[in-house]
Order: sequence, then structure tokens, then C-alpha cells
Amino acid sequence: MGQADFCDAIRRGVMIRDTKQSAKDSQAAHPSSSLRHDPPEATNSGVSRNTGMGVHNSRTHAETGDPEAQYQLALSYLNGQGVTQNEEQAAFWLRKAAHQGHARAQDSLGVRYSTGEGVQQSDLEALGWFRRAAEQGYPVAQFNLALAYAQGRGTGTNLIEAYAWFCLCAEQGDTAAAGAVETLLESLSLDELKKARVLFHRLYRRFSPAASDGGSTSPKQAA
Repeated sequence: MGQADFCDAIRRGVMIRDTKQSAKDSQAAHPSSSLRHDPPEATNSGVSRNTGMGVHNSRTHAETGDPEAQYQLALSYLNGQGVTQNEEQAAFWLRKAAHQGHARAQDSLGVRYSTGEGVQQSDLEALGWFRRAAEQGYPVAQFNLALAYAQGRGTGTNLIEAYAWFCLCAEQGDTAAAGAVETLLESLSLDELKKARVLFHRLYRRFSPAASDGGSTSPKQAA
């Protein structure tokens, strides 16, 4: 795929990660054909292992307000593991966790709003949840937020914002985001590029895990 085709793919919402993946595999891994998803088995705490017993434990903890357990219970409903697959219940528990600041739940809820799975489709809602997760330094959400700005979903097309958020995602080692950064250079004027780099540095200081943890305050991207 050439640079111009790649740039057009970003705008049209075509998947830009792993472009050699077959259409069937691509759809299975990314139902929206554009947005990033965590692996369904992803877990931080081990509260759930997506088995019957794991779901029982997750539900017990989820009902007491544990956001990680709520997220794991949502994954169980999304994947139909240990329970009957139910997109509405998945969205219900994702929302519970998201409102408590769980970044992966916020991003996943954004995906649900983008695709209309288990909720009424709303690009505006999706954009809001992607931003909440992205501002916590979560790279998957940063990619999805950048893509929303590039496509003009939930907002007007804004390649300056898209460039800055793709840069922030690329700072965490995401090669597809780095490729998107290079591609977007074709569509930005010198003045726009200057503004995009200023915005990126501002975002980096506020939302980059490296900067917030007392690490490097000098990003690799957009120097």
C-alpha cells in the first residue's frame, strides 16, 4: 500500500494495523474494521479466567463495585465464556467500570458506541470515552481517538489532533501509529504541522506515562 493509499485508508476508516491480515481474520479481530481492541483474554488482576467459577467470582466482586471485576465480567459477556453471550450486559458492566475510571473499560465502551454493539450507536459518545481513556495514557484509546479525529467521527475532521494523538501512541512503541504519523505528514501544511507538534508536546507532558512517572520529558516523536 502506497503512502497516498495509506492516507486515504485512514480517512475512510479502513484498518491500518496489520494490513496484510486476511479480511476474515481482520473482521474477527476488529469488528469495526478500524478500531483497536484489546485481546479478549487481557487481564490485570486475574479476578476472572472466563470460566464458570471465574465468572461467579467476577460477579461477586463486580457487585461490590470492583472496577476490574466489572471489566472482566463484561469481557465474559462479550465473549460468551462462562455465560451466555450478551452485548447489552457487556455494555452495562463496561459502563460501571468506565465511570470509575477504568481505562480499558472506557476504551471498550467507546468501541461499543462506535459500532452500536449493545448500545445505541453514537460517534459522539465513542469520542468522549476514547478521550477519557486516552488521557490516562492508554495507547489503544489514543490510537482510537486519533482515528476518530482523522475520520471525523463524533467531531469534525481534525488532522492536527489526529497527528498529535497518533504521535502520543507511537511514543509507547506502536508501529502502526508511527506509520500513521508519517502518512499524515502528506496532508498537513507547514503551519498545520507546527501546530500539531506543539499540541503533541503539550499532550506528552500531560498524558504520557513516561513523563508522568518522572521519566523523559523529551519525546522521540515530532522533535
